[in-house]
Amino acid sequence: MFTREELIGYFHRLPWPMSLHLEIVEFVPTDFRSFASEESIKAWRGEKSFYTSALQFWRSVLQVEGWSGKELHFLSYTEACLFQSISKAEFSDIVLDSSGLLQRPLPRFLTDLDGFKSGLRMLAEWNDVTVMAELSGSFIAYSWSTTA
Repeated sequence: MFTREELIGYFHRLPWPMSLHLEIVEFVPTDFRSFASEESIKAWRGEKSFYTSALQFWRSVLQVEGWSGKELHFLSYTEACLFQSISKAEFSDIVLDSSGLLQRPLPRFLTDLDGFKSGLRMLAEWNDVTVMAELSGSFIAYSWSTTA
């Protein structure tokens, strides 16, 4: 999908803001069976008609998550990222394993992976997991975290 070097170069090359055409779904601790676990999930989806590449999509996700103005911290963020290719099965397993205690269903775009082309594991910490995927008509990203 893209490399650390490509993300760093692309991130700094373009001015903020970019056009954002993202569908965003968020689950907070009270959406889980045990909200004492302090879990949260965020998912993003962007149609390919608005994004020419996974890199452009990911930069929009970072923008909507508040990275504008935090460029000094961006290199440490990218150093923590894995940029590891993953399969459709791996993407699905990560999403299903970390969302098992949700009280309401995940959005369909995270469970129906028809047209899966490639996946990328960005973070895989005990308390922070982020993956993204390219499908035939869209890009999707998923992040699970806990503060417990």
